[in-house]
Amino acid sequence: MLYFVSSNKRKFANAQRILKNHSIDIKNIDIPLLEIQSNFIKEIVLHKADQAFSTLNKPLLISDHGWEIPGLKGFPGPYMKYMNEWLTAQNFLDLTKNLTDRRIFLHEFVCFKNQTQTKIFKQTHTGVLLKTIQGDPEIDYPAMTICSFIPGISEAEAIKSGKHSFNSEELWENFANWYEKVM
Repeated sequence: MLYFVSSNKRKFANAQRILKNHSIDIKNIDIPLLEIQSNFIKEIVLHKADQAFSTLNKPLLISDHGWEIPGLKGFPGPYMKYMNEWLTAQNFLDLTKNLTDRRIFLHEFVCFKNQTQTKIFKQTHTGVLLKTIQGDPEIDYPAMTICSFIPGISEAEAIKSGKHSFNSEELWENFANWYEKVM
């Protein structure tokens, strides 16, 4: 049994859906973790894994991600959570309206940790910044209403329609294949 440490039920459901095909059982557990301030998502994930393991002392998984907008010199990186709290969807549009490079990268990380081993897996998804808000700015995270990983549909709209706007399957398959070989 692996413990998936997260308060995000959607992340857990996605991981569980893929890992069950490999007969890897995971259990969701939400424990408070201090998120260090770092410009490097990998460093944040490793710190969370160390904290969680020192609390649980059981094999676990941590999943986290960060956004990179090349037109904004990589901003917001691991600070997306805070940007969603501070900025409205319109603020995001205003910030990005004059960009010619409208690419956005979502860097996803999964970290496995047990008593003897720590292993990181990474996948990057490429999307575009939209020029209009698509979604409900009162309900959805602001950035999700202006970014798209499926042509013509915002991240917010993709989630509501049940589509996987970006596919984390490769990330979880890489973890599962490694786990089956090593464990």
